[in-house]
Amino acid sequence: MAGGALVALGAPKAFASSHMDAPLITLDPAANTTDVYAFRSNDATGKKYLTVALAVYPFEEPGIGPNKYNFDDDVLYEIHVATGSDLAAGRATYSYQFQFTTSYKNVNTIAQSYLGVVNNVNDANQNLTQRYTVTRMNASGKGTTLFTDVLVPPNNQGLVTPFYNQGDNGENLAKEGVAVAASLDKYTTQTIASNSTGYSVFAGQRDDGFYADIQSIFDLDFSFSGPNKPFDSQGGFHVHTIVLNILLSELGSEQQNAGVYATTSRMKVEVLQPPKNTGKKKKNNDFSQTSGHFVQVGRQGNPLFSAKRWSQLRTRIHFRPRWSFSHRIVPALSLLIAGAGAFWLIERVTA
Repeated sequence: MAGGALVALGAPKAFASSHMDAPLITLDPAANTTDVYAFRSNDATGKKYLTVALAVYPFEEPGIGPNKYNFDDDVLYEIHVATGSDLAAGRATYSYQFQFTTSYKNVNTIAQSYLGVVNNVNDANQNLTQRYTVTRMNASGKGTTLFTDVLVPPNNQGLVTPFYNQGDNGENLAKEGVAVAASLDKYTTQTIASNSTGYSVFAGQRDDGFYADIQSIFDLDFSFSGPNKPFDSQGGFHVHTIVLNILLSELGSEQQNAGVYATTSRMKVEVLQPPKNTGKKKKNNDFSQTSGHFVQVGRQGNPLFSAKRWSQLRTRIHFRPRWSFSHRIVPALSLLIAGAGAFWLIERVTA
């Protein structure tokens, strides 16, 4: 499938894209897609899933304050899945939409994110709280709400978020990755949601799990040799990641191919206005009104092809228009990764 990752549902494989960016989207980190993942997974009861994930906001520095790396309320995040005849026709069978809202318990403090040690997600000390809804849209535009008011865990600040770290001590390094969901940290466990139809979802800050020596690529050093090579350009940085488990029975037979890609969109018009004490704040402390229809500003499937082999102008074009599955793009590169389980993408947050 052009412009997206192709995964065989009958095999436990996964495809991911890279951190390559079109020039304009680097100015909009909350909408800047870094990776798309798709792989087969099973839970402890034997249920079979297509697990899809979208990561945004590249190179989040863990030690920063006041730690305002967040999903953007004004961005429509979408993961698109195509099966059957939709795959060949270049259209999504289902589009899964994620929309966020941000609230503050106290807007009259410089301590925007935390007021003290967070013992549980959304307790009195977690000043900034994000929630989101998940909607499944079919090809005809009919929407089905899958989740509402799902909580996003706090970012890992350190002392005020100790349960991310070894020994539940914020002075220590982050806990290592785990093999099963039952071993996840408290904050992550509290924010994995499941519904009666078999879907499960998570959204929050994660250690960037994409390993690539991007520095060597753009240094034109394709030997990847020398001191400290290859170099993990994403090591030690965070991204914000959305992970969704979709029952294979929702998609039909597991013996088929599925196309997966993701987009971020903003409303066409944004008007800044004087701040009002509403209890909600926008990014950069600007208050704004948005209107019009959503316009795609980012897309992620296999963009390493476009960023490495296209001119700068064509790379801009690839990310900006709403082309969906463009038959004019033939991906030349996919990165194969191993999927260890349904929640392997959300196992670790770096301190």
